[in-house]
Amino acid sequence: MEFKVTDNKRIGEIIGSIQTGMLTTIQANGELRSRPMLCANFDFDSLWFLVKETKPLVADSVSNRAANVTFANPEKKVFASVTGSAQLVEDAKLVQKLWRSEMKAWFPAGLHESDLAVLRVDIHHAEAWDGNMKAEN
Repeated sequence: MEFKVTDNKRIGEIIGSIQTGMLTTIQANGELRSRPMLCANFDFDSLWFLVKETKPLVADSVSNRAANVTFANPEKKVFASVTGSAQLVEDAKLVQKLWRSEMKAWFPAGLHESDLAVLRVDIHHAEAWDGNMKAEN
């Protein structure tokens, strides 16, 4: 049985425990496209991701800012979905601040990777499900 989570703190814990989500954007031709992204930061107002400015994801986000990020851990029975508006942030200091060693899987050259930028998804709606919750009487 699924139990919907409405507590923002618990939603944040679920996202933080999963970290890698599927970011879905709308392409210029109107089709949806999803790709795995490591969440660099979550602050209840926004999700933050490192991106390469030259990738199609950035072009999608500029032409249509609507975005959805889903996080899932079926083994732990926890899931989250975040909808919002994506915006490119070109700030080298912020890239350095958000950088973590796990990001090398996406960016093998590390902080020396060319065209690194930040994609911020401003949250309009977030919800989560936790199959481990007990039903309330």
